[in-house]
Amino acid sequence: MAKNLFRAIRLEFNFIKQSRSTLILSFILPIIFAYFFGLAGQINSWKPNVTYFTLYASSVLPLFVLFLATQLTIMRIVGERAPYGTLDRDLLSLSRTSIFFGKFIVNSVIAIIQSLIVFFISYGIFHLSVQPVLFLFILIFISLFGVALGLLLSTISSNKEQASQIVPFVVLTLFIFNGTIIGFDGMSSPIKDIISNFPLAIATDSINRMVNFNQGFSELGDNIFMLFISMFITILIGWVKFYSEHFKK
Repeated sequence: MAKNLFRAIRLEFNFIKQSRSTLILSFILPIIFAYFFGLAGQINSWKPNVTYFTLYASSVLPLFVLFLATQLTIMRIVGERAPYGTLDRDLLSLSRTSIFFGKFIVNSVIAIIQSLIVFFISYGIFHLSVQPVLFLFILIFISLFGVALGLLLSTISSNKEQASQIVPFVVLTLFIFNGTIIGFDGMSSPIKDIISNFPLAIATDSINRMVNFNQGFSELGDNIFMLFISMFITILIGWVKFYSEHFKK
């Protein structure tokens, strides 16, 4: 199993190396976005001594990291299916489990680097008032959730066109219900309990509480755990869906 996983990781890594322009763009985009968002947001908002960057960082930064990570993996399965891809050929020598987790591991490394870029620009350059380690953990976990979400959506998509259309829909839906546009206070209890536990809502709430209330691990430990659980469940569902295709043939 370990040998097959290593081969799948190397296969995925070689594929990404061949698409150097895409790989380079994956690292340039977070630099451009995070820097210009921080630069443009240095204007004071309607709140005294609070810039727009500080005001909106909790909702914009995790949204951007999630979108980048999901977009990174959305084509990694559906884009390799027959007749244009090599997935069927790869499955002759590697198990579905190895291929799925090989893609997850390699793309997670890229997503973590993207999170590090956003972290260093927002905290190191624009001095976002957060606990750095906790802030980095939140960005990494929401990015890993995005990688898992992209693979899941890729397994359930019928073709490339459907996959490319579903990412904005899913990510924007998560954004609408992250507590920024529609507050949770006026919602009834069952709906509030569900929506407030969406991964993007958890990440947004965590960063907001760090920025505005200086909360740390002791107050936000449950949120970190919930992000991990969300990532794990999404990975599991995606793997089960991909693995079960073997028995449908």
